[in-house]
Amino acid sequence: MKAKETTGKMYFCLLSVTIILLASQIVLGGDLKITPADDFEPSGTVGGPFSPSSKEYQLTNNGSNSIYWGADKTVNWLDLDPGWGQLDPCESTIVTVSLTSEANSLGGGVYTDTIIFIDITNNEEQTREVILTISALPGALEITPLDDFEPTGEMGGPFTPPSKDYQLTNNGGSLIYWGATKTADWLDLDPDFGPLDPCESAIVTVSLNTIAESLGEGVHYDTLTFTDLTNMQEQTRGVTLTINVPPVWIIPSSFDINTVEGLSLIEILTIGNNMPMDLNFMIRTRQVAAPQPSGEKIDSGNTAGNSGTFSLPFDHDFTLVGESPYKPGELIVRFAAKADGRLPSMTERIQLLSSVGGGTIKYDYKIVPGLSVVELPAWTTVEDALLAFNGADGILYAQPNYEVRALSTFPDDPRFDELWGMHNTGQTGGTFDADIDAPEAWDIATGSSEIVVAVIDTGVDYTHVDLAANMWINEAEFNGTPGVDDDGNGYVDDIYGYDFCNNDGDPMDDHYHGTHCAGTIGAVGNNSEGVAGVCWNVKIMAIKFLDSGGRGWTDDAIKCVQYSALMGANLSSNSWGGGSYNQGLKDAIDAAGAAGMLFLASAGNDGVNNDVDPHYLP
Repeated sequence: MKAKETTGKMYFCLLSVTIILLASQIVLGGDLKITPADDFEPSGTVGGPFSPSSKEYQLTNNGSNSIYWGADKTVNWLDLDPGWGQLDPCESTIVTVSLTSEANSLGGGVYTDTIIFIDITNNEEQTREVILTISALPGALEITPLDDFEPTGEMGGPFTPPSKDYQLTNNGGSLIYWGATKTADWLDLDPDFGPLDPCESAIVTVSLNTIAESLGEGVHYDTLTFTDLTNMQEQTRGVTLTINVPPVWIIPSSFDINTVEGLSLIEILTIGNNMPMDLNFMIRTRQVAAPQPSGEKIDSGNTAGNSGTFSLPFDHDFTLVGESPYKPGELIVRFAAKADGRLPSMTERIQLLSSVGGGTIKYDYKIVPGLSVVELPAWTTVEDALLAFNGADGILYAQPNYEVRALSTFPDDPRFDELWGMHNTGQTGGTFDADIDAPEAWDIATGSSEIVVAVIDTGVDYTHVDLAANMWINEAEFNGTPGVDDDGNGYVDDIYGYDFCNNDGDPMDDHYHGTHCAGTIGAVGNNSEGVAGVCWNVKIMAIKFLDSGGRGWTDDAIKCVQYSALMGANLSSNSWGGGSYNQGLKDAIDAAGAAGMLFLASAGNDGVNNDVDPHYLP
């Protein structure tokens, strides 16, 4: 006889068997007995605590042979201990199901899961339900968002994100006082106390201070406690700071050298290697300031001047949005250097953002000093933020995060792959020899595998028969451990490049504009397959930021330029455009050029004279 328990009912398959129930307790047909039969039903308010916080189930082997058992669940706010084991005949064990700290971050509502107990030996299952009921706090103080603050980075920083904003709102009908506390000295809270009238809100910014830069490797924890002092009710948010050991360390991390013509200065730079392999490195320097008249920041009515050697185009008003679509809730901001030439610290930047209406630094670029992506508070529009940010001392400029798109027109002509542009015999009805004389060039050279071309586009099909042999390969990741940043560049499993659209190491093309461009650049030649690229021998670095519809955002485009320059590309192919004037992208292109990488822009498909109306300007 085999029985299956389903929502408290028993269904039996009888094959000429007489069953007599002599006891109130029913033992399933298998050997594994589980008690009690009731479910786990904790309850509480948002943020916890919950009661009961755990429940024990006893598993007993009623059979005559040893059995193996297992227990499973699906949600991260539950824990099972132990999760499997072996039971001899008549032996019992206790499985404890308990709520994890993840339950504290859940909002109000009813959450369910099913615990499955499996008799692995006899392949039989039994279940118990979990029903977690969370009520909204009865007090007046509401705190959003519900999620924790979880920055990450390498020893010495920087950390991402460096700060997080929590909004406190008085939903009651009378004045309340609130307070916010923490215990870690590497955290700051601003403000940490105040009154709130009914329906009034306040922003509390939790941020990492300079002490965090001196912490060692590992995971560092703290808890933020927000207290409604009037009603004496508390809510908490966790803080988890994860610090990794950098593969390469440099002391000092930065220094300035100011000298005059004819004078030499010496600065000692110590480089260390934490990797279990030899380190090959290269040092590049460039002049970032010179004794020349300082550029002036544009004065567009509401903007204020900033001194420094950086100057903006005088015909562009950064307080206005362009005609192109842009991502709501974000700006690309470049912070100005201080009088001593150093960039403002993270704490100083957070204070500056607070003074212009709030914001969180979402990403810091390495390629352009002071350039960041700033996430705006929910109550601030891009238009309002542009006025405030571009009118503040300490900010060189702020611009929208514009959308850009792939530039492509693919005909349906089945003979499209006949590359008349390389060798035109009039095969498609065109003008004889109206081409780039590719065969004549190939008599001289067919390319070099020492040249790396970064194709910044919709990705590249790195498995394509005409491209696979010419793909750039990050050897450290190719020979490394899956899921690990083996070369320490901040990107996991970036074997052929990186996908900044989906934030993973797989830049596979899901649109094929990038693959088309890569083929024109470097399809393997003279291999009796497909077509031939201009360079038969070359290395293609696949960098994706445009989605399957051929569209992407400026912040990701800058990340692509930064990645290609940092990973050693000699030049980049950029067959996309369409955004409004883009100072942040221009700064990234200039910085990549200073580092020795050539940026190649498309001519566009608009049929205009680029000498008169350049398409390639950022």
